[in-house]
Amino acid sequence: MAFGRDTDPSKVGNKFSTDNQPTAKQKSDGWKRKKALKDLADALISGERLDKCKVIANKVGIDLEDNEFTLDIAMTLKQIEKAFDEGDTRAYQAAMDRLMGKPNQHIEQKITEIKPIITKRV
Repeated sequence: MAFGRDTDPSKVGNKFSTDNQPTAKQKSDGWKRKKALKDLADALISGERLDKCKVIANKVGIDLEDNEFTLDIAMTLKQIEKAFDEGDTRAYQAAMDRLMGKPNQHIEQKITEIKPIITKRV
């Protein structure tokens, strides 16, 4: 699958430049896929799923209106429920990362300068 007008396989996946731009049809197709995914996400949290999300939200003390439920919120609520009900530490970590953001990881690095050994050739 080629991206943009450039069909050279070695350049597939490269960032778009002024010379490598998607065609109007490719842009249109991309927007259609994005809209379809959003519609699917909205459909996933309507009806019975919305009722399940409300139950989970009430269980953890969150009061949301129907129009405030998004797929992201629904998935976070499900992770919270799994963490509480099943004691799932991975679900807890995923929920905390979504709610609080991933903590910064401090990496200590010590660089020592190594001088090359130069020998004379005889």
